[in-house]
Amino acid sequence: MAWQAGVSCVDITPPSHIPELGFIPRQHQFKGVHGLLTAEALALETEGGAAVIVTADATGFHCNLLGDGCDFRRRISAAGSCRDRRCL
Repeated sequence: MAWQAGVSCVDITPPSHIPELGFIPRQHQFKGVHGLLTAEALALETEGGAAVIVTADATGFHCNLLGDGCDFRRRISAAGSCRDRRCL
């Protein structure tokens, strides 16, 4: 049984004009970047199926970006070979 694997890492650091986000609401812009924020993915596939693990340096993502959970799963499914019922 052969495995295929792929990895990716992208910079998701917001532009400096975006207000800070965290557990305490802040109304000011951030002053600089200490380290980049990234999103990483690991994709694994074999004849029996596929899996993708995605991590992100983020507190969360607004629903304007992801939509509801079902919509997000459908978008992932349409982009690759993972069926939406396997996406958590």
